[in-house]
Amino acid sequence: MHLCNTKDNHFVPQFYLKSFLDISNNIYLGDKKNNKCYRTKDLKSIAFKTNLYTITEKISNNDIEWFRKTLKLSVDNSMAQTYLSTLVCFLNDELANLFSIKTSNKECQEILDREIKSLINEEISRNQELLFSLYENDFYKIYIDILEQKHINLPLQPAEGPFLYLALKITQFIYSLLAKKAHLSVAEELKEIKQDDQEILEDLIKLKEMKIEPNGYYDLWHYILIQYFRTEKIIGFWGLPEETRKRLNTIEKANGVNSENVMFLIIHYQTLNILDKLIQDDFKLILIKNETEMNFITSDNPAVNPYSSIAGKRALQDGEFEIYFPLSPKLAILCSKNFLHKNYDKDLSEVKLTSMDEVDYWNKLILHDANRYIYTTSENIVKKYITPI
Repeated sequence: MHLCNTKDNHFVPQFYLKSFLDISNNIYLGDKKNNKCYRTKDLKSIAFKTNLYTITEKISNNDIEWFRKTLKLSVDNSMAQTYLSTLVCFLNDELANLFSIKTSNKECQEILDREIKSLINEEISRNQELLFSLYENDFYKIYIDILEQKHINLPLQPAEGPFLYLALKITQFIYSLLAKKAHLSVAEELKEIKQDDQEILEDLIKLKEMKIEPNGYYDLWHYILIQYFRTEKIIGFWGLPEETRKRLNTIEKANGVNSENVMFLIIHYQTLNILDKLIQDDFKLILIKNETEMNFITSDNPAVNPYSSIAGKRALQDGEFEIYFPLSPKLAILCSKNFLHKNYDKDLSEVKLTSMDEVDYWNKLILHDANRYIYTTSENIVKKYITPI
C-alpha cells in the first residue's frame, strides 16, 4: 500500500502561476534554450517533471551520514533525532517502522498487523509529494492574503523557534496520515468492536485529527526556502558548473551516496536549520511593491539568490545570501538582512519601486537563474528578455 502514487510533480504551484495569467487566462513562456515564445492556458502542462520527487533508491545510512558530515550537523537532541528518523521512514515508504498498536481484540489486531505490514514497501516511494502538498496548503492561505491586502500581516515574534514548530507540524502530519489509514481499515472491516478496542480507535481518530497551532510567519519563511530548493534545476544540480557536477558524481560513486536523496534531506530537514539561523541573524521579509507599468516575471526556478548572478562561476562567500521571490506581476518578497533603498519603510518592512529600471533588475535575476523557462503576462515582456529566432 502506498500513501501516494502521484508521478507528475509540479515544482512551481499552479495556484501561484495563476497570478501571472493575462485577462484571457493565458500565460506566456519564454524558452531560454530555443529562444522562443509560447502561450498556453494549461498550467498543468508547465513547471512539472515526472518522478522528480520519486525516491527510486531508498535513503541509505550512507546518504544520512554524508548529509550529516557534509553539512556538519550534530543531531544531538531527541527531537532532532526523532524528526530525522521519522522523515527518513516516511520518505522511504517504510511507515511500519513508525507505527505500533496493540489490542486485546484478536480480529482487530490481525487487521492492524496486516495494514501495518503493508506500510513497508520495497519499491519506489512517492510519499514526498505529500509533504510538498502540506507546504503548499499552508503557503496558499498566506499567499492569497498578501495578494489581497498588499501587506504581510503576520506576527513577527513567535514564541517557539522555527525548527521545533516545523518539526512537530511535519511529524504530526505524517502520523495523522498513518492514523487515518489504520482507522479506516479497522472501522471498515470490523462490524463489532469491543469497548477497549473502540477506545483505541478513538485514540487513532484523535491522532488523525490533531492539529498544531499554525504559525503563519514561520510557514511563509519555510515555504520560500522550500521553493528555493524544490525545483528541477536545484534537485538535479543543473545550476552547478559541469566540472563541479562531474566531481559530485565521482564523490557519489566513491562513497556509495545518492546525491538526490541527500538533496531531499536538505529540503525537508536542513531548511528548518537554515530558517533557525536566518531568524537568529535578523533576516527580514521585505514586501516589494511594483508601482511601474512593467510587470515582474517569474520562472521555472522562481526563488533565487541575487548574489548568484554576481558571483558567476565562483563559489558564494559567507554573507552572500538573500532570496528574491516574485509573488505576482506587482508584488515580490525579498529575504534580506541588510537591505538598503531610498523608499524602504523599515516599520512596514516594505519598499515601493517607481523605476522600471529597478523592475528590470529583478526580472534579469529571474531570467539568469531560470532553468529553461520564464513565465509572464504578455508576449511583449517575453520578447524583452528572450529574442525570438
